[in-house]
Amino acid sequence: MVAFLGAALAFAGIAPRYTLAGLAANSEVIVEGRVTRTWSAWDSNHKYIWTHYELQVADVLKGAALAAVVVSEPGGALDGIHQLFSGAVPYSIGDHVVLFLYRTPIGYLRTRGGPQGKIVVQSRASLAAFKLRVRGFLKAEVH
Repeated sequence: MVAFLGAALAFAGIAPRYTLAGLAANSEVIVEGRVTRTWSAWDSNHKYIWTHYELQVADVLKGAALAAVVVSEPGGALDGIHQLFSGAVPYSIGDHVVLFLYRTPIGYLRTRGGPQGKIVVQSRASLAAFKLRVRGFLKAEVH
């Protein structure tokens, strides 16, 4: 939870701040898992570089059941060119995270609310409590 609050404060000047209920309601996909690989590629117009992160899914809180999901963030390095974008969320191989994701107009899944939508798992106990809270918001949303 501390990582969530710190990320939210750091990102406050760039994008609207979300409550946890808002993140849950406005995300197409919510998953828990571990980042297993990363790569960069040009978009279809060869204009922007996107860095893609494959996540081995341990649990799906919202969305279709998936074994893996690819999260994409703008920016990266490719062909000797480096592109940086404000609000792009970094990931590292091995990160254990809960992610709130939305689909971009070009079809990529991206982190909702910038760093607010990336929750780093600190312990199993905090993970269980956090997922219970998220599921509570999702259940209330249905009723």
